[in-house]
Amino acid sequence: MGEILIRALGFIAIIALGYFLKLKRIVKREDAKVLSAIVMNVTLPAALLTSASEVQLDSGIVIPLVLGFAMNLVMDWVGYWEARN
Repeated sequence: MGEILIRALGFIAIIALGYFLKLKRIVKREDAKVLSAIVMNVTLPAALLTSASEVQLDSGIVIPLVLGFAMNLVMDWVGYWEARN
């Protein structure tokens, strides 16, 4: 329980820091593109790789993983089929 609260407080602190920087006009609206590019291209992949290193695959998780992948392929095909015109 304590670990969850620490993580939640960390997220709240990051949001508060962003709001504080906005109030002090240190970060401008134009900076949003650069910050979002950093988050999407550096931080998010790093977080995914870090969390994936702790995952242990067993049959209970492989089946939903394969089903999710297959359903995404089906939805891609349906989208392609519907947008062909």
